[in-house]
Amino acid sequence: MMGENREVELWCCDPDAERLSDQTREDAIESYMDGRDMWEGTIQVHGFARMVVNISASLPEMVIETVFEHLEEYTDPEEGPDTTPEMLKAANAFIAAMLKEFHVWACEVITTEDVDVLAWIENHRPDWLKEKS
Repeated sequence: MMGENREVELWCCDPDAERLSDQTREDAIESYMDGRDMWEGTIQVHGFARMVVNISASLPEMVIETVFEHLEEYTDPEEGPDTTPEMLKAANAFIAAMLKEFHVWACEVITTEDVDVLAWIENHRPDWLKEKS
């Protein structure tokens, strides 16, 4: 979800990376550049944020239905149980508690920057230039 005011948590030069580990822009660039024979041009570095969990409005009812399925042998086979306002309130509280404890693993790109390779090397890893000479 581009455009939201979320902070970048992880960086990578591959927008489709399955694993992200670099916590700074510079670390991501260095990880990408290290061992490459690239001294000119530009690369892109991408900033990632955890995805925002979007909950369907029908989720509380789905939670209640799941519980009803487990209680099926105790219900009236003709009518079944009815969802009450208290059940909906409890289901919403349960979902809120789950989300509070849930750690989102999936990330998405929220910013992309073009980086001049030679300028970056000169500013961050001038020792690479000495090694090249």
